[in-house]
Amino acid sequence: MSKAPLSLTYLAFNLGLSMFALAFLCAFDRLESIPFTWLVGFGQVSLFFFVIHPAVYRILSKAVLVLNLPGPLIARTYLVWLIGLGVLVPLTQAYRTLRRRYPQSVLRYL
Repeated sequence: MSKAPLSLTYLAFNLGLSMFALAFLCAFDRLESIPFTWLVGFGQVSLFFFVIHPAVYRILSKAVLVLNLPGPLIARTYLVWLIGLGVLVPLTQAYRTLRRRYPQSVLRYL
């Protein structure tokens, strides 16, 4: 099983595990519980998240380069990823609230 070049075995393994996890969460109604509400929020405004996340992560990565933080590169990568999620969760929640407030606006397409 190899990631590059992309193999059918790799895709089947990863997508299969993802589908089992999703089926488990849906079967026991765990997606509406507190730890997973941010995932539901991302799913409800997925195009907005898809459009905004490159800009957020570009800004954060440039900030980390300017700060020149010590430590291994993987630790800095995970730090940027977690901070990015910390920024994106409130943004998506605010956008979801805005979309619900104006259901007939052009925002429903994003």
